[in-house]
Amino acid sequence: MKNEMIRNSLILFILTATVALLLGTANYLTKDIIAELNAKKAAQSREMVLGNLEYDTKLEINENLWEYEKDGEIVGYAVMVGGVGYSGTIRLMIGLDKELRVLGVDILEHTETPGLGAKAQAEVSPQFIGKESPFSVVKANAKNSEIQAITGATITTRAIVDIVNSAINLVASD
Repeated sequence: MKNEMIRNSLILFILTATVALLLGTANYLTKDIIAELNAKKAAQSREMVLGNLEYDTKLEINENLWEYEKDGEIVGYAVMVGGVGYSGTIRLMIGLDKELRVLGVDILEHTETPGLGAKAQAEVSPQFIGKESPFSVVKANAKNSEIQAITGATITTRAIVDIVNSAINLVASD
């Protein structure tokens, strides 16, 4: 009985160690590929949120903030920021003109409820374009700097609004 328990414990240990080794190896082998894909996705997102902004120089201020210039004058910014939504982290890329009006918002990553919070890219992001902060959330008939909430996903909408407001405050403070 005792020998059988030791034998089973040893088998379980070997299986667990083997699986951990395989997972660690897979992570090691794919981490560079994943980082490269994430960097490519972020670069594409930056271009998307800047819309038709004309620039000749891009300066990386830090890993989350880029400044765009034309003829030596600042014409816009791209900022990558995150926050907490209904069911997890939401990461956004936000394009701003030199007056800090929103040029575009792209949701890079989220874990919101499929079918509700996941609608944010199509329904919430376009509402920011051309508007100035501070933004607020309303349930219907959005005007000026108001953003209409997604029915059933008000928390997600509010989280996105808070993230965009904080991104604009971050750029304004630099």
